[in-house]
Amino acid sequence: IPNVVFGQPALATFPTTTPDNGVRPLPAEAKQNIQYKVKPYSQTSAQSRVFRAPKNAATNTAKNMAPAAYANETLPDEKFFDGIEWTKQLPTEAGTYAVLIRSKVGNVSYGKAIKVFTIAPCPVSKPLNNNIITSFIYDGTDKTCVLSYDTATMTISGNVATNAGNYTAIISLKDSKNYIWDDGTTTPIEYSWSISPKPLIIPQILGESSFIY
Repeated sequence: IPNVVFGQPALATFPTTTPDNGVRPLPAEAKQNIQYKVKPYSQTSAQSRVFRAPKNAATNTAKNMAPAAYANETLPDEKFFDGIEWTKQLPTEAGTYAVLIRSKVGNVSYGKAIKVFTIAPCPVSKPLNNNIITSFIYDGTDKTCVLSYDTATMTISGNVATNAGNYTAIISLKDSKNYIWDDGTTTPIEYSWSISPKPLIIPQILGESSFIY
């Protein structure tokens, strides 16, 4: 399970290991029966812990609980996952997770592993400046400040007005957990814009400018 970006599928595999006493490649039927216990985890430096699978999986399951010699001691142990049900689904939301992985076919266990991985927020490009108009003149019709934006990832307010005045358009991420601006921030973007009053044209009076009663 490598680190991925939100929206990209996670590759469901056991961590890469160097075989030692009892650790061996999974047979095909075991690879098709991988299950997970998933829990949010705060330490991102941990990598993986592999437990020895028994040499004879059909008759000896006790060794499944024996940590391999190269186990990473910074990882949580199996008790960390108490109370969590087994599932075949990996998380899709951005965050850092600890995953207990096992492969079991019937009553035969093929070992377990613990992996920590991160789903990073997906970067979103901010609206381009050439899509933004900051000044209009009143003519009785609606004016739109931001001409285009990604409606799937962004929400906007203060973008449309009719009457003369000063306004602020605010563009926010719809989901600031799973999406992030391409500069690494999540702060809403503000654009100041205005509609100026329409200039009045004073009619010109032809001929005499004054009269006597």
